[in-house]
Amino acid sequence: MAVMSVGGLAQIGSPFDLYEDPKTPFVADFNGKMYFLRGGYLGSDSAGAMVRLPGEVRIAAKSVNGSAGLFDPGKPVKIAVRPQRLRLAPCGEGGPFAIPATVEAAIFVGSFHVVVVRIPGAEELLYVQLPATGAGLAFRAGEGVDLLAEREAVRLFPAEA
Repeated sequence: MAVMSVGGLAQIGSPFDLYEDPKTPFVADFNGKMYFLRGGYLGSDSAGAMVRLPGEVRIAAKSVNGSAGLFDPGKPVKIAVRPQRLRLAPCGEGGPFAIPATVEAAIFVGSFHVVVVRIPGAEELLYVQLPATGAGLAFRAGEGVDLLAEREAVRLFPAEA
């Protein structure tokens, strides 16, 4: 499969590869919903490529093409993550890479719940899909929560991309 952008070839790969390992923000968003957050690149360590989000929150990301060397520490970057790769934890229980968020709404949709959250510095609300369980949803509108993204699911791009 090939993805074209502005008359040029953006990326070639299997549908799975284009979805899971996009090389540009355009390809990432072309193949399904993707949330983009702006931050500053801090460098890499054993947890991955580290990015500072607004509010001094740190998140670990998989670097683009597996090479964190494409970024200079202190430079602005864009991270990308798909909604289904987000999870929620009670406030303060998400661990060192949790992003503090506020629940705006929690909606039961049959086989799953959609929890709408706001994070500091984000331009849009994020919709987190959680499986429905017999116990009901633990998160309510107005509550603080920790938003978590699987490190392997977070993509890192240059800010201008």
